[in-house]
Amino acid sequence: MLLSLLIAGVALAGVDPAIVAQYKVACDAGEVLACRTLAGSFADGAEVPKDEAGARQWGAKGCALGDAPSCHILGFLEATGLGGPKDLAAAESHLKKGCDADIARSCANVGDLYYGEQRWELARSAYQRGCAGSDPSACYGTGSMLLQGLGGPKDGVAGGAALRKACDVGLLPACSMLAAGVGSGDVPGDKAESRTIAKKACDAGFMDGCTTLGTLIAQGIGGSAEPREGLALMQRACDAGDARGCDSVGVLYAGGFPGIIMIADNARAAFKKACDGNYAQGCAHYGGFLRQLAEPGTTAEWTNALLRACQLGDKASCDLGM
Repeated sequence: MLLSLLIAGVALAGVDPAIVAQYKVACDAGEVLACRTLAGSFADGAEVPKDEAGARQWGAKGCALGDAPSCHILGFLEATGLGGPKDLAAAESHLKKGCDADIARSCANVGDLYYGEQRWELARSAYQRGCAGSDPSACYGTGSMLLQGLGGPKDGVAGGAALRKACDVGLLPACSMLAAGVGSGDVPGDKAESRTIAKKACDAGFMDGCTTLGTLIAQGIGGSAEPREGLALMQRACDAGDARGCDSVGVLYAGGFPGIIMIADNARAAFKKACDGNYAQGCAHYGGFLRQLAEPGTTAEWTNALLRACQLGDKASCDLGM
């Protein structure tokens, strides 16, 4: 999930310094629309020279006057450290004001802050409110949390609906997650459709979608099993830097998968690349695979990999790496 500034109707339509000066006088006189327009224009930089410090200044004035869109702009700048120091506490307060005023993007952004702090219930609530306002990022966050059971019980039906809402407007990570959910059965639906959804993301250049599609094809979910074709898609994603794709390549080469010859060196390299990409499961697989191979002189390597997996959130690796 990514913080985003997007908000409609806050840009000046020209760069005439006299017009900008008029807006500044109006804002100083308490005209909230003038403050909002200055904040949005200076933050965006499309019609006037970008001035993020100025955007903070005018956003703060508008927010102090009770203008929720100004609070949204100010909160975004504070959350990202643009135009001044990063201040997550202030950002949370200001983005919450935007969300309370039903600015869907504010709800998505404050949800991101809560999620990063592992305040699951607050994140889930904020995302759901933003998704109700049709913000794609908020719908993605909603779907992800519902499928994982973070901040409340798992709900594959509602989670799938939220992800589909985001996917339908082109948010490709949502498409990949939806395809994986339908394929695994976590989201009710036609398993054949899971391939169609994943292919949409993959064809658009989202490599995690290619990993998902490759997994479905290799495992024969939603159609016939074609392990080599699936492996090729995973390798394509891995080569493009998708850490989950590298981990999936490693799993196939590590052995025990029908139609794929075990090649230990390929598995080892793929798992290492996944771990280097900070993918927790990749580090767990890397450490576990090295430990299983039991090659002389690799104890420190597999121990460090499992410790890294633990640090990245794979709790099962924590005791193994001690």
